[in-house]
Amino acid sequence: MRKIIFYILALTTVFSCQEHLSTDLIENQTDTRIISLKLGCMDAGTKSNSPQIPDVENLIHDVWVIQYSDRGILINQKFYRVGDAGLRTVELDIEVVAVKSTLCVITNLNKINTSTTTFFDIPKLQENLPDNIETYKKNLLDLEYLIKCVNSNVRVQAIPQFGYWEGDLASDTASINIVLGRMLSRLNLSIYNVANSDNTDNANRELTSVTFENAPVKAYYFPQLNSQPLPDDAYCTDSEMLKTTMGLTEGSNADLYFYWAPNFCASSERALSMTFENAGGEKFFCYITDGPPTDTDRDWKTYHNCNYSITVTIE
Repeated sequence: MRKIIFYILALTTVFSCQEHLSTDLIENQTDTRIISLKLGCMDAGTKSNSPQIPDVENLIHDVWVIQYSDRGILINQKFYRVGDAGLRTVELDIEVVAVKSTLCVITNLNKINTSTTTFFDIPKLQENLPDNIETYKKNLLDLEYLIKCVNSNVRVQAIPQFGYWEGDLASDTASINIVLGRMLSRLNLSIYNVANSDNTDNANRELTSVTFENAPVKAYYFPQLNSQPLPDDAYCTDSEMLKTTMGLTEGSNADLYFYWAPNFCASSERALSMTFENAGGEKFFCYITDGPPTDTDRDWKTYHNCNYSITVTIE
């Protein structure tokens, strides 16, 4: 049996952004005003040999602003296109209904990677927007189009982000700041298949694949730190998406990045995990959770806006 060493580190990368809000009037509200929306994201590091900088992942391409009244009723929404190239900072003057409100901001529903393909039907999203905030908080966004494995030479762009603000827009407030969080988590996987000094069993040392289990592809808009477990249909069932072929031979290494929606689960039965297999048929198993393996009361969840770094050494 091979000796497999796992090093696991969870990093919460708080990409803070400043914001303000906009509108399409839905209720019979006539008292409106213009405020300033400013969006921008902080840099954040990762523990990986070839880190993917947030400068690329967090560029803002589009902004959807939704306004609910203090009674939780939908009163306003508008979608803004920023541009295909994306910007690190965005400033928009937007019209809001001048009442006590919850303002929700979602970015990057219309662009991913280097393609200009529309992955969401924006008019349909707007049409199906819940008319009350309590229902909206329970909504899941399907991120399956973004779930993938990429290597250190590829960068995923325009990760969807969400933030919200609560306050009185009838006041003299000229601008509003909102902290945005990425709606998924990223796994930074570094693998080292160390050369075998005794030159035995070399053929079987090739690492052939990694397969995930309990990988979520749907995410709540609102951070659900204490939410109920995800429904069964929030998990990926596509075997091709769950398995990545590697062919990592002895003496080589690889840096891979996997993107999954946050995993809200109560036990190890639904915890995100991965299984490595080598050419000899040996398998090695590892959980991906927010809590370290040494915790007696382990947190089996993974959270939005987090990077989880795992180093695997095969000796």
